[in-house]
Amino acid sequence: MSQVRVRSMWSRTRGRAAAGAGLLDRIVPFWWRRIKLRSLNISSPCNCVTGQLFGSYDKGLHRLQLSDEEAEHYGFNRLEEDMGGFPTLTLAWKEEVRRRRQDPRIGRREDS
Repeated sequence: MSQVRVRSMWSRTRGRAAAGAGLLDRIVPFWWRRIKLRSLNISSPCNCVTGQLFGSYDKGLHRLQLSDEEAEHYGFNRLEEDMGGFPTLTLAWKEEVRRRRQDPRIGRREDS
């Protein structure tokens, strides 16, 4: 697989995690403060982002009113074609959490 294709796939994975983080920014202010990076694992129903915030992956999707397909779009679940699968998606989410911890203005609601 070419480096260009790998970078493109990583960019899409990061974009999906960023979309999910943006959704959480609007619905759960300062959500990133509650995420435990050491245990963050998108493949785990309890240690994924929605699991840590809402108790489980399924409860999180219910609270966010997302279908399974929408969850993939927002990076809460992997796409079949994701290169690197869950570990890569987990890295993308860790990057989003770290960005918000370094600059909390990113994670604030616009109407705050």
